[in-house]
Amino acid sequence: MRPIVAALLLSLGIACQPALSQTQNPPPPEPQTESGQQQTPAPETQKPSEEKSKGVDRQAEKKITPQEAQELFNSVDEILKFASQQSGLPIKHEVKHKLTSRDEVEKFVEQRMKEDPDNKRMEQSEFVMKKFGLLPTDFNLRKFMVAMLREQVAGYYDTKTKTMNMLDWLPPEVQKPVMAHELTHALQDQYTDLEKWQNGGKPEGKKYSLPEQLALDELRVARQSVTEGQAMLVLIDYSLVPMGRSAADAPDAVKMMEDQMMDAAGSPVFASAPLYIKRAMMFAYREGTEFEEQVLRAQGKDAAFKGTLDTPPADTREVMQPRQYLNGKHIPLLTVPNFDKLLGKSWEQMDFGALGQFDVNVLMELYADADTSRDLTPGWRGGYYYAARKKGSPSDSVAFIYVSRWSDNDVAAQFARIFTDSWKQRYKSLRAIAAPADKANAAAGKAPDTIVRKQTDQGTVSVERDENVVIVTESFPDAEAVKLRDAALAANDGTAKTTLLLQPSGFMFDFRRYTATDGMMMTPFLRPVK
Repeated sequence: MRPIVAALLLSLGIACQPALSQTQNPPPPEPQTESGQQQTPAPETQKPSEEKSKGVDRQAEKKITPQEAQELFNSVDEILKFASQQSGLPIKHEVKHKLTSRDEVEKFVEQRMKEDPDNKRMEQSEFVMKKFGLLPTDFNLRKFMVAMLREQVAGYYDTKTKTMNMLDWLPPEVQKPVMAHELTHALQDQYTDLEKWQNGGKPEGKKYSLPEQLALDELRVARQSVTEGQAMLVLIDYSLVPMGRSAADAPDAVKMMEDQMMDAAGSPVFASAPLYIKRAMMFAYREGTEFEEQVLRAQGKDAAFKGTLDTPPADTREVMQPRQYLNGKHIPLLTVPNFDKLLGKSWEQMDFGALGQFDVNVLMELYADADTSRDLTPGWRGGYYYAARKKGSPSDSVAFIYVSRWSDNDVAAQFARIFTDSWKQRYKSLRAIAAPADKANAAAGKAPDTIVRKQTDQGTVSVERDENVVIVTESFPDAEAVKLRDAALAANDGTAKTTLLLQPSGFMFDFRRYTATDGMMMTPFLRPVK
């Protein structure tokens, strides 16, 4: 499916990571007059009732002093030079910076979400996520995202205004590592215009065909993992300066940071998030950091920074398995039938997208366990889904076909069993029923290796394995389900008569694309390096 979680943040630029604070900081310099690009706030205090209504305690909303703000402003150039030295990315010009309040951040996020042309797509995709069992049925995605961003944001670099936004409620010792992260984004932007680079050079706002949009979604998530992974390495380097170490020679510190990213202690909103959202929100930071560290160790600083900006990974599989990127191994493309044409005018498409290696990793952890997911995920070789509903039916009446390809028949069989078991979690009632007659394939001597079919409270569901391909249909009437399944099999073996669309590997829901948060940094936890 479309990468909604990552996209939610991607369009805003919010930094969503734990900032490691230094064990010591130099004394603040004397205040100096700043240019009009920077703002120093007057001290202010919210009333207890305001704090309570916004879910923020008094301590969290305490504003930094003008002297502390001046200390932050005075440290920008020094930290920018540090980020340039650690990354090898040159400084081409100064970086604008200003202080921003929590309310301003929330207004910024809400406004971007209102302006997002994919607004309706996000709502439809939310129904599909619930159908797959990734979100609780009563979960309100938009409300949650606004609350989470208010709680988690720690700073952001705005690629549109070329400005680093510091926050007026976080003390300097916490913000300086965040600044190292955000100023790395500024250097990336100076090296390769991030707005264009993040979209693969494609025009912003253009309407794309489905396969083009799928490719763009996956490309954006993979590239975001590069930019966030690089910025995380610089943040770690900055935090380790007092110890005379860096990410290159302190794998224990990098591992601690990666493990810390999923710890929601002290972050009640993030702690309440479903597993999929937590993992997706942290993907670019956690997996991106691991990816960049592996490239750094294998090929050095130039390859890890300039190299991955010049030649970024193609998909989330290469991010999750850096060796595939380093070896230049790419998985072959899948082909997808024109499902809109097959279903006809009585059906309307709700969502259509790639279901990538990250997605199946989370799906298997939810449906089975973390160990099984870790063992089987590397066998993923591509996947997509198509969701639709009968015209005039309720908006949450979702039916879908999901096709996945695996490294071999055994891995495909294991995944098919896991997906079948997921029905027990997702449906109130299950009753085994016979598969419909398949005269065409029977006449041709073809038969699936396995097929499991059940009647549920939401219609018929089916899982079928044909060698290393698994096809799932849920809630389509029998006639439509057979038609879609036959077209998917024909597309896989090259005998399809319908129009085919090339489908790359992908990331299911790009939240960052839908919440206007590209470049923003979230900090579920702010802790020192030990």
